[in-house]
Amino acid sequence: MKFFITFMCCIVSVAVARKLPSFIEVCHPKRVDVGECVKKNLEILRPKFRQGIPELQIPAFNPLKLSSADIKLGENFKTNLKNIKLWFSNSFSIEEFKVDLDHFRLEFTIKFPEVKAQGDYSINGKLLILNLDGAGLGKIFLHNLTATVVASGKKEKKNGKEYIVPTNVDIKPEVQSMNIHLENLFPSNPELTEQANKLFNDNQKVLFEDFSPLIVNLVKKLISNYINNFFSRYSYDVLFPDD
Repeated sequence: MKFFITFMCCIVSVAVARKLPSFIEVCHPKRVDVGECVKKNLEILRPKFRQGIPELQIPAFNPLKLSSADIKLGENFKTNLKNIKLWFSNSFSIEEFKVDLDHFRLEFTIKFPEVKAQGDYSINGKLLILNLDGAGLGKIFLHNLTATVVASGKKEKKNGKEYIVPTNVDIKPEVQSMNIHLENLFPSNPELTEQANKLFNDNQKVLFEDFSPLIVNLVKKLISNYINNFFSRYSYDVLFPDD
C-alpha cells in the first residue's frame, strides 16, 4: 500500500520542469513512453521511500500513519480502525503499467511480498460463526499482496489554466495468505480470544474476502489525502510539458 501514494505522486512529479529534483528524470510525453519513464523513476526513488521525499510531497513510510478506516458488511457486521500504522516491503514489483494522458487513465499491477497493518479496532457483528462485540489492538499481516489499480480523472480550468482532477479509483486486491490477530475479543476469556484468532486464520481465504473492502478503503483514503492536494498545486502544462 505504500506504493499507491508514491506512485501517484511520481506520475505527476516526474514531468515537473519547475524545480525538479536532480535525481528525477523528466518524462516528456512526446519524447518517451511515460509509463516506462515513471517505472524507471520509481526505481531511482526506491531507496528514498523510508525517509520520505519532501521535494515530491512524499511522506516518510514504515510506518505510514492514518487516522481511521471503516468497513460495513450488510447490517450484521461493522468494524472501525483508528491510529493505523502500515509497514511495507521495499522490494515491490510493478507489472502491466499503462498511462493514457489524453484521458488521464492509469492502469497497473503492483506486488508486495509483505504488508503489515496495526491499529486500535472496534468490532460488532457476526464474523464466520462468531458473534463479536469487542475492542483492542488488531494486527494484520498480508503475504504476497497483488493489487490491480485503475485510476481516472478529468481536466478542469481554473484561473485560465487546466488542472487534472482525479475522479475515480478502482482497486482489486488479491493475497496469497493473510494472518490476523485481534486482542481482547473476549476480555474475560483470553483462551476464547486465542481460539477465535485461530479460527480466523484457519479460514483466511473467506476472511480476506470480508476484509478486502477495508484494504480498498485504506488505499482510496491514501490517494484522496495526498493526490488531490498535489494535483491542485500544478497545472497540466507544468506537470506534462508539451515539447
